[in-house]
Amino acid sequence: MTEKIVKRYSLSKQVADQLEKMIEDGHYAVGDKIPTETELTEIFSVSRNTLREAIQSLTSAGILVVKQGDGTYVRSNNRFHARMSMEYEKVSLDDILEARNALEVSISQLAAQRRSIDDLCAIKDALRFRQAHPESSQADMNFHLAIANACHNKILIELYTSVSSYTESQIAERQEKTSMSPEEIDALHEKLFIAVRNQEPDNARICTRNILNI
Repeated sequence: MTEKIVKRYSLSKQVADQLEKMIEDGHYAVGDKIPTETELTEIFSVSRNTLREAIQSLTSAGILVVKQGDGTYVRSNNRFHARMSMEYEKVSLDDILEARNALEVSISQLAAQRRSIDDLCAIKDALRFRQAHPESSQADMNFHLAIANACHNKILIELYTSVSSYTESQIAERQEKTSMSPEEIDALHEKLFIAVRNQEPDNARICTRNILNI
């Protein structure tokens, strides 16, 4: 009996790993509905029980979400982001914003020290796009993500990407309520770009704090 349980668990884990790899590779994108149980048992050549164990494993990890009466959908293509997203549901928005503020200051300083020419091109493109779409919180987020990528610290990039995905709506609300003009906000972001370009970490830190105080 013990031997059969071990074998079944091992096979279900193999299926879960294969399905997760397909999601990571983009075969199934976030928001996509994965094939039905019948189709998946044929794809992986396993029993329904084995497949259900694999699906349950990925659901518990936050990779998949089961919608009763509808099907199973891809919730995340990254196990770290999936775990973090489940944690975010338990904390306040203030906590998330506080974490984001702490991250951005460190990230901008590192970006000013480590940016490459390619990084500068990406940041400049994101800045120009942001200036062309001042009403877009996504354009604003993309600029800050470009800064984050320039810090060349994988953990900080993962953390910031994860946190920022939960604050986009708050950014839009803050921009609507601020007394600053769009031109003044643009100027702050331009100064941050210049500080990173000129490799001035102290100025990058000051610029970041000014932006966060909008």
